[in-house]
Amino acid sequence: MATVFEYEGADDAPLKQEEAKHNARDPTGTAARLLLAGRRQRALQGRPKFYDPEQHARSPHISVTIRAPSTLLLKEPFPVTSTITHHANVSGNPENKPITFDLADTCLDKIVDNEIYPWLIMHRAASGGLKELDDNHDTSCPPFDNEEDLYDQVPILPGNGFVSLAVGDSIDVKAELRHTGDGVHLEKGEDYCLNFRGVWLMWWKFGSLEDLEGERKPSQAEKGRNGATKPLITLAASNLVDFSVVD
Repeated sequence: MATVFEYEGADDAPLKQEEAKHNARDPTGTAARLLLAGRRQRALQGRPKFYDPEQHARSPHISVTIRAPSTLLLKEPFPVTSTITHHANVSGNPENKPITFDLADTCLDKIVDNEIYPWLIMHRAASGGLKELDDNHDTSCPPFDNEEDLYDQVPILPGNGFVSLAVGDSIDVKAELRHTGDGVHLEKGEDYCLNFRGVWLMWWKFGSLEDLEGERKPSQAEKGRNGATKPLITLAASNLVDFSVVD
């Protein structure tokens, strides 16, 4: 779990510039507050979901820890291992039941430099300050890739990407960051930090894969009509991993 850290977001400077422009015309700040409310909300949603005990007051508690090499070679894939752990939680899982979820919903198995969310890459200045790198794309983890996926009811099977974790169990998820230069821009000789911002798991169930055999995960369309499984599970932000870029 991440220690809370401060950083300059990719949208912070543009928002401040827009705010100053509106405040010059309307010193009361009303125009800036109304006109920039949507952009501020989107920027806030992209911030890491730092750990808070309230996140699992009514749901199981799972966390993610990441590890990666201390150097990144620009022309080589950068391996990242994420460990998901299911913790004991008296309030949200008093009977210590196993849980099953769709690994794809965690977004841990893919890191794309031109669509980095929900990952976060920051430049670390010599002063220690952190600044988010912009990937030039909207921050989103799309729940489906095409219209057909809206109506898919996926059987709950290991081969379909579902995993079960008993209390105390962990699973490693491996991914690779390939620097294409089309998204976040990394420079040789500079220092950076990698972080997983965290996500909400919209669907999960108590029980093991064996317990749920024969069941299907509701389609996106069904969840839209009936509402998501409540309460949601918050997979909170991970630790920070520092790395330097070399040739």
